[in-house]
Amino acid sequence: MANRIIGGDVCKNSLVGWELSELPLDLRAHFKSNKRVKRSDPLTFYLNAASVKDFVEFIEDADCLALEPRGRNYSELWATIAESHGVSVRWVGHPEVKYLRKSERLPDKNDQADALALANYPLRNWEKETAFLRFKSGAIAEINEIYLDLKGLKANNTATTNRVRAKLAIS
Repeated sequence: MANRIIGGDVCKNSLVGWELSELPLDLRAHFKSNKRVKRSDPLTFYLNAASVKDFVEFIEDADCLALEPRGRNYSELWATIAESHGVSVRWVGHPEVKYLRKSERLPDKNDQADALALANYPLRNWEKETAFLRFKSGAIAEINEIYLDLKGLKANNTATTNRVRAKLAIS
């Protein structure tokens, strides 16, 4: 069983962390009594040298860093930092985090609540390897990245096409 899990909710230019070493009996009560002021949160780390140094000190001796692969370009950077300092990364799917957050009545659209859910999930599922997402390196990872890029480009093209059609319809 793990002793120290860090949940990390990745934002565009930061990571909000939450540390757990045991399962709280009531996750919502734990959140309410331990949530931090957003503006001065010591567990929000930014992509600058000083903050990354603080992040590395925070994750030191952690059993794992739990992340969602959403915005993978952002989360992959934090994962690389963690792994380069000897901290393993466990990837948790967005549906699992969402379900856990909702089932425990944690607030929605809250980075700290997401980080707490991400820290809680590995504690509940530490022995179940299939509970975590796995990313393969090499050709499979490249194909997956290209597929995701194409999917994103298609979404952008659809929005642009619809905008042009709307303008032509008005003319």
